[in-house]
Amino acid sequence: MYSKMSVSSPVVVVLHKGDAVTIDFAFTDSSGSWCGVTQSGEGGKSGHVLCESLHRESIPALGSPVPPVSAAPSLPRRPNGPQLYFVPVGELASVNLPYLVSYYEQKFGLAVETLPAVTLDFSTFQPLRRQHVAQRLISLMQNGYPELAADRHAVLIGITEADMYTLNENWNFALGLRGERSAVVSSARMDPGHLADGTLVDSALFHRRLIKMISREIGFLYYRLPFSPDSQSVLRESIMGVDELDEMGEEF
Repeated sequence: MYSKMSVSSPVVVVLHKGDAVTIDFAFTDSSGSWCGVTQSGEGGKSGHVLCESLHRESIPALGSPVPPVSAAPSLPRRPNGPQLYFVPVGELASVNLPYLVSYYEQKFGLAVETLPAVTLDFSTFQPLRRQHVAQRLISLMQNGYPELAADRHAVLIGITEADMYTLNENWNFALGLRGERSAVVSSARMDPGHLADGTLVDSALFHRRLIKMISREIGFLYYRLPFSPDSQSVLRESIMGVDELDEMGEEF
């Protein structure tokens, strides 16, 4: 693992077959395709490797399966015109995207279109924090789909497993960030096993938390609903962490 995206740069650490790393971003230049990676586990070092040297595996989901879906007791008035899109930002190894699409169809009668993933690159990554900048992730998604980003009838919701923070607040991390018609939601902090060995401990809990944050952005951007004074609503004034996600329901 090199300190820079060059085989002539200093070696940070020697990786052996079977060593686990998290891919923070990917970047292609004249020297090849490079992946910014961080060793799994506490105190893991960060550096760069040629992407072709990595063997990528999906993270196994343990514990409960994804939760069942029941229709919402009441639905907001559906707006005329907008189309809702889910955009993977980086690879989704733990997120069950087809389940999310099915959930919103069954729960709210929404037809969500999924788009091919946008590749994470170093432009969104802050190496000192080992996190991605949420504002830059939104820009990366919009740059990947410029026509939809410019379409006032399109609502883009990026879903990423990358840990992120926002430039607007002095927070250790961010679960989500939204703009005018685009948002990004991060699942990185939504599983009890986060930052351990990468294994998804509780798939049902993980997806319940993720759904609440996605529904929050759908409520604001698609339905154009206001904040809710109800602490059980996904549209409550603020969500400061996963504990507060667990306190909420799944309704607007």
